[in-house]
Amino acid sequence: MMTSKQWLWFPSENMSWQAVNLPKGRAWREALPFAVEEKLAESVENLHLVPTPAIDKDGLRWVAVINEYFWRNWQADKKDHAISPDILALPWSLDTGITALIEGNRVRLRWGEWQGAAGDMTQMSALLTLLQAQSHRLITVYATQKPAMWQQWSLNWQSLTDFIAEKPQFDLREGRGKQWFNWNKLTAYRLPLTLLLLLIGIWFMQTTLSAWQAQQQTHWIKQQTEAQFSAAFPDIKRRVNPLVQAKSELNRRQAASKEQAASLLSALLVAQNAIKGTVSAHQLSWQQGKLTLFWSEDVADAVRERVQVVAPWQLRWVSHRQCDIFQGVTP
Repeated sequence: MMTSKQWLWFPSENMSWQAVNLPKGRAWREALPFAVEEKLAESVENLHLVPTPAIDKDGLRWVAVINEYFWRNWQADKKDHAISPDILALPWSLDTGITALIEGNRVRLRWGEWQGAAGDMTQMSALLTLLQAQSHRLITVYATQKPAMWQQWSLNWQSLTDFIAEKPQFDLREGRGKQWFNWNKLTAYRLPLTLLLLLIGIWFMQTTLSAWQAQQQTHWIKQQTEAQFSAAFPDIKRRVNPLVQAKSELNRRQAASKEQAASLLSALLVAQNAIKGTVSAHQLSWQQGKLTLFWSEDVADAVRERVQVVAPWQLRWVSHRQCDIFQGVTP
């Protein structure tokens, strides 16, 4: 018999996602804080880290990052609930593209299994512009009316009443989700479970045998390739495997692309916290690690003095209508 906890949705604008490469085996939990700290270029002592339960196809594990003080106060009176980021309520699949949910001025976006963000219309429109500039994808929108400022994109518009939240599968309290089993009830299913384990054992033996045969075949092909290489190029003593080189270069470019995306999301989170409570920027620009915010009208000196960012991020006002947010030396 299965029982499930009562779920609550966590406001996703108060968290960010980071994809990190962790070692295999049990050592990945010890390496998690250092991997996230390297991504954020800041201390993780004041952050609440929750790893997702699975590794994606690129070998990366996504981690939910929340300010520890905000997390401790937000969930203090919700001890009997499981908590899931509210962007995961939006439906998503490989063919979906981008899903948006508009409720008043609050917008939730989801464009991956663990990728998404939430904020006001201006902020999410700017983020959507950046996402569409990288890859033009269909946008499924759940709203009471079609957003006028999004008409430049291909929209699959759905009424807000048609939206059905996805079943929560990830618990921010436990780093996993789904359901909890009552193991005392499993004795009634002893025979089916025995048969199931037997089938799994047969499948495992067959898979192991197939893997061994494939390994032997690969070893033979490698020997033949090396022999042909030596015969064709007898003067070359240092052998280079072009397949391995190509794979290494591809992994390097993918890592650089993911690092750029993670830096952009971190900069957007910093900018969102910095201008919270002030007049919203109407345009964003991201180039070479620098996030530029533009306003349609002059920002008063008193308002500009309130806009602050935390280290290692820096803020520089170019004019009364433009400021730059960046890390380290001025880009």
